Amino acid sequence: LQTLNACCAVYGQKELKDFLPSLWASIRREVFQTASERVEAEGLAALHSLTACLSRSVLRADAEDLLDSFLSNILQDCRHHLCEPDMKLVWPSAKLLQAAAGASARACDSVTSNVLPLLLEQFHKHSQYPLKRYRAASGGQSLKCSWVS
Repeated sequence: LQTLNACCAVYGQKELKDFLPSLWASIRREVFQTASERVEAEGLAALHSLTACLSRSVLRADAEDLLDSFLSNILQDCRHHLCEPDMKLVWPSAKLLQAAAGASARACDSVTSNVLPLLLEQFHKHSQYPLKRYRAASGGQSLKCSWVS
């Protein structure tokens, strides 16, 4: 992971292009399945460097946007963990998304525009449940605060 981190400062997306799927799979595995905080931190640093490397490239009109496709893979793999009821992989997924988003403004825009609506939907879905349960238990009366007149 440290070697990958160092390579991202030297090589560009052209050299890394063919290895992106396997690099992402390795980083994901290290962060999701590690028992070591140090290994997790190195994996997150490598993801940050890799995303920054892909962000630095100049896009041609006819070229594939490697940053966009790389982030799509990350979002696809992490999105369902943010909605799992058992929540065991929420924090590792959030850390991966944060590491990728922190690499560049483009990466941040891509991650936040995909993740924030999902998180807001989850918040609204789960915050409505206790209110519905309260109304059912109170005979349908609305919630009133004693300090509001």
